[in-house]
Amino acid sequence: MSLFPDSLFNDARFYNKLILTFFTADNCKICDNIESNIEKIPVITKYILVKVNADEYPAYFVRLTRGVIPTLTILTPEREIASIIESTDLKFIESALRKVYEDYYVNKALRTVKIQALEGELVNNIDLQSMVYEVITSLLNGALADFRTIELYNFYSTIYPEYKKGIKDLNPLDDIARYIIKGENINIDDNYAISVALKSMYFMTNEEKLLEFINEDGSVFRSYRKQMKGMLADESIVGSALLDAYENTFDEKYLNKAFQIYNYVKSNLEINNGFLDSPKIDVITLIPYIDPLANSELAIFLSRLYLITGDEKFKNDAMKALKASLGVAGNNYRILARASIAYIKLLYGIRGLERVKDDIRVEKVKEIMCEKEYKYQDLYGKCYKDLKEIEFTAF
Repeated sequence: MSLFPDSLFNDARFYNKLILTFFTADNCKICDNIESNIEKIPVITKYILVKVNADEYPAYFVRLTRGVIPTLTILTPEREIASIIESTDLKFIESALRKVYEDYYVNKALRTVKIQALEGELVNNIDLQSMVYEVITSLLNGALADFRTIELYNFYSTIYPEYKKGIKDLNPLDDIARYIIKGENINIDDNYAISVALKSMYFMTNEEKLLEFINEDGSVFRSYRKQMKGMLADESIVGSALLDAYENTFDEKYLNKAFQIYNYVKSNLEINNGFLDSPKIDVITLIPYIDPLANSELAIFLSRLYLITGDEKFKNDAMKALKASLGVAGNNYRILARASIAYIKLLYGIRGLERVKDDIRVEKVKEIMCEKEYKYQDLYGKCYKDLKEIEFTAF
């Protein structure tokens, strides 16, 4: 659902108004206070007010803010940013709104800026050893660990057992990470598709609940509100959760839903330099934005599809998403962790008749082209009875 249709900007132009975009979020009490008072400010009549929940509509949030909640972003009828106000002081907000309007419409002196795209370039030189080293070093130095960085750390510790003792000392980013590291009880709501997906992945529950967020065209509703859909982050993580459900049950409906998600992403989000964070639903989301975290999650999802099916198209698109994520990520350790996981699957992946705890190379499949006594098969078709037979020297 678009919050910025063409008619909004046409109305602003016709009535000589600016558009005031108020960014709030779930559980933001300060935001609630501002929201209840902002419409009482006299100068607000010079604006068209648009309220945006950043949790529901992250595509607007990344394009129109500097990442702060709450934020008030003022847009012109020409679809440019006139000002960004990051304050909770209502008097300051009122003064700033008055000044921006006068400078734009009365004094004709306001300098506006265009909404910036973020596209990056595909990175072709991938150094897996350096990426993994950066992630492990960051975690050991106290960087916040999310579920993917922990996955990579756990795999690293299977190669270098001396690192196992450090797992309990990692600094968890969120409840899921806290559960993985410390085994603590956590409470994750079912409000967002990603939350339901993570519950499905780690507790093997909610598989049917997950399906409620997925449309027949493969688009995924972001939340129970069913307002925004098709965000790359949601598509990717829900896709991975579907593959977990498939590997746990071998029920084809989960794999078929994963194929639908892939087809949606391929048809609606792919561009030359990677995959867009959001479908193009209005003049704001028409501005390209390559979200490196979402692209790296997509790379994991597609690398898993490649291992399960053997279809090279998934490998090629996984590599594209991986290269796109690195093209805009810099040395962000969370993105490097995801890129590393995907790259390991693509280059060193293993098809197995059983899942293997902490070995990110292995995807469980119904059958492998091997004699009965063998349980694993690598990407070159070689069969193994035990994972210990497969040498791994990538780092």
